[in-house]
Amino acid sequence: MLEDIVDTIDNIIAEHQVILGRFSELEAVSNDVTAVGAYDKARDMALASEEEQHLPRLQSTLEETNLKLKAHFDREDTVLLSGFEQHGNRKLLLAFRSLLSDHEEIRAQLVRVGESVSRLRAGGTSPGDWEERTKRMRTAITETRERLAAHASDEQDLLLKLRKEILGRRA
Repeated sequence: MLEDIVDTIDNIIAEHQVILGRFSELEAVSNDVTAVGAYDKARDMALASEEEQHLPRLQSTLEETNLKLKAHFDREDTVLLSGFEQHGNRKLLLAFRSLLSDHEEIRAQLVRVGESVSRLRAGGTSPGDWEERTKRMRTAITETRERLAAHASDEQDLLLKLRKEILGRRA
């Protein structure tokens, strides 16, 4: 049982890097969408088909990121919480529960980004609106990545403390 918790801690820490990497990819794709819109506006053209190619990629990257993040958060909300309840001290447990409250806000931010992508894919957006919407979307993705990075760092500190407590008891 203790080995399972230690393995879960190690896996969660590794997943943090994978998920943050997905967010970096999401940012890069959203930058492509924004840049294409700005380029078309500068050329005084209607939105080009190139944008239509970037939007599905943005949506699929967002969906993949959401799936990974959901599975990650679900493990933290269940297995890790149980590990903290069973093996952590009160201070660690309270700190971890506090971090779990971030999950809902991060999920909500990603839902808003998904809604933005859907509106853009629906079409009918003027070049000026396109540029404004894509900039807001890109900002939301960046803010979410930054929040997630801070969350992961704080969480990793707690996970390493719990891991140390568990391994110290086995010795």
